[in-house]
Amino acid sequence: MNSVTFKVTLDKEDRSALMTFVQEKGGSIEECAVQAARPQEAESLLISEDKNAEKDEREPVQTPKAIADGVIAWLKKNSVSQALFAEKILSRKQSTLSDVLRQPPAELPKGQGKWIYEKMENFLNDKQEQQQLIALKQGKRKAAVSSDEEEVNAAKKKRVHFTEFQLSGLNHAYGRTKGRPTAQLMEKLAENFDLEQHQVKTWFQNQRNKRKKQRMKLMC
Repeated sequence: MNSVTFKVTLDKEDRSALMTFVQEKGGSIEECAVQAARPQEAESLLISEDKNAEKDEREPVQTPKAIADGVIAWLKKNSVSQALFAEKILSRKQSTLSDVLRQPPAELPKGQGKWIYEKMENFLNDKQEQQQLIALKQGKRKAAVSSDEEEVNAAKKKRVHFTEFQLSGLNHAYGRTKGRPTAQLMEKLAENFDLEQHQVKTWFQNQRNKRKKQRMKLMC
């Protein structure tokens, strides 16, 4: 606690009472003098100083760069996408988060920029919110896997008999893309050959497995 100098005027009788007070209460004469002469003011002053000391002991706010580095490290460690973090934690687009993480200012900005950094810092200090985001990520991943499995199972149940024209076009596309066509190309192939997009996707998957097995046989 910071030292404080008090000036209290006491007469002879008060001085005698003060010495008795010091012996009973302990502490310095100055502190006891204030407590004896102005107890309410002394109590208020001590409480105020305690609060100031507590405030000084709090951890300082991190710099924007430290916050940005902390978020980047957390996302990488937990395999959480920037898109999911931006949507669920900041209610912003991924492009906004990318800009914030890529070019953090030297000091906290004002307005919405300050709010974003404070929100990210709160997230780094909130273990419960972190676990909730990880659980949400895992839930989305399971849902995506389940959706793919359902799509494949549906395709298996309904086998497609491709025409020579369709097979010729698909095999040509397979050769040009080495069996790894883009989603846009598969969409175009489905449209050109009057097929469903999942049928085209399944055909390429089956062809990759089939040709892989053929290569393995040749190597044996």
